[in-house]
Amino acid sequence: MPGNDSDAYWDAEIDAWVRYFSAYTEWFGERMVPASEADVLRLEKLAGRRFPAELRAFLRRMGHTQRGALDPFMEDYIYGIDAVAKFYQAPRVPAPPEAVYLWTLGGDCEMFLDTAQEPPYPVIGYGWYFGEYGAIIPGSHHPYIYHGSHSLMQFLYCEAFRWLRVRMLAHKTRVQRSTQEPGVPPTAARIGQFRELAVKLGFSSVPYMTGELAYYNRDDASFMLYPGSEDRITIHAKSERELGRLREILVDQLDMYALQ
Repeated sequence: MPGNDSDAYWDAEIDAWVRYFSAYTEWFGERMVPASEADVLRLEKLAGRRFPAELRAFLRRMGHTQRGALDPFMEDYIYGIDAVAKFYQAPRVPAPPEAVYLWTLGGDCEMFLDTAQEPPYPVIGYGWYFGEYGAIIPGSHHPYIYHGSHSLMQFLYCEAFRWLRVRMLAHKTRVQRSTQEPGVPPTAARIGQFRELAVKLGFSSVPYMTGELAYYNRDDASFMLYPGSEDRITIHAKSERELGRLREILVDQLDMYALQ
């Protein structure tokens, strides 16, 4: 991924993300309410540090967006200028070392950019367990990389694709295969085989889909691969006929079976 840290670069990347999904959901960009540079500087003062450029760009693009305005995209998240300010003024939980607060998922899971690592910074959930009276149980936190999102931009493309783009495709199915049997190639090889087939079928990789996140898009269909102990590919298509054709190809070429 790019290592450019300029505000102008990341403003352009955020704008490209908005354009990508506005092609499928016209109101997507229109409902975003930007924050000012002064807003972001105020948050950085509260946090006692400068934010990564990609987070600054995200806040400047949609920092004052009303909660619920972009549903179903991030509908379970509390985010934006007010959410960040609230966290740093009175944090409900301790922040991980060298991490920057992003938002809260489901009202009880704070999420951060883990800047202790080399960029691109992964999005980490940092859940805690609470006792009978709402007090944090010391040492109970369990950090995890959220949904394979190894950067803020990867998270944004992943979430918008899952909740906005595929809703434009009327038909859905899944194919699957076990990866625990003898002779099954390693994960990287299986992902490579899938990517090669997707390109042959006229699909393009969704931006920022690196590592094990393999989302592919075409005007009339989409693929989402989830590798693991069982590889699963979710297929969406405009027509039932094309859905069936794609399902048959994946079953045949990738040694998978169809799920109802």
